[in-house]
Amino acid sequence: MCYYTDRPPNGVFFHATQRIGEHMIPSKKREPAYPANFTGLSSLPEQGDRLRTACHALGLDIDISHIDAIDESIRDLRMPERAEGIALVLRPNLIEGRSDTYIASQLLAQVFQRIDNRFEQDQDYERSSLFRRDERTRAFIDRIIDMQPGDGDVYALPVQLGRRNAKVSDAEAIEAFAPNEFGLSLLAGASILTTHPERIGKPLDLGLSFPGEQYDYEKDGKFSRTIVAKRNQELLLLMHFRPEMEWMNDHGAATGFVWE
Repeated sequence: MCYYTDRPPNGVFFHATQRIGEHMIPSKKREPAYPANFTGLSSLPEQGDRLRTACHALGLDIDISHIDAIDESIRDLRMPERAEGIALVLRPNLIEGRSDTYIASQLLAQVFQRIDNRFEQDQDYERSSLFRRDERTRAFIDRIIDMQPGDGDVYALPVQLGRRNAKVSDAEAIEAFAPNEFGLSLLAGASILTTHPERIGKPLDLGLSFPGEQYDYEKDGKFSRTIVAKRNQELLLLMHFRPEMEWMNDHGAATGFVWE
């Protein structure tokens, strides 16, 4: 079990004030694609070292001693058809008294330093009642964790990081999920961006959304928004939007898979 070795530093957030207009002006920009320097997911041991280093900088000591056992247990499993590779991500409910979204926000702030945060208040990340993990995502993550050895703080997850769903609304992507597919949570996405920050790339590169995490923007209990991450100039942009919005076509929904 992981634990705090010291009080974690406050996240670094930047509140944006610019609003997006109702009409988008057509441009000749290239189609969004993965950043040129993102060549895929690294090995599980490499990801483990990067994740442990980032967590240590937050005063968080995670147990990754079971990575070799996980690697061995999945070696002969057939990669899910739509998956691009295997990601190492933090387990949910990692720290008692700290929400998963708070841990995710701290990781992203530590890695990217400056964040263009479109959420109303930084403390929303502390108010776990404003975030809800999709039931399908929750059930599949529990299933994956149960099938892997060890009681450490990470697990292996087959993923695709948005390319398959590029320029498709999240609602359409969710409707077309394979039977073993689910939307990534914010914690899973933050884990992957911590080990592979190059996935974010530049402003014209394809962003990624996390349809497994729902945000209660209206504070009415409907959880009608999902979360997207992409580059905005030199900043990491975090924003929320309705999953049925078709004009949000500069990202792709990131998803995970259960081994069949």
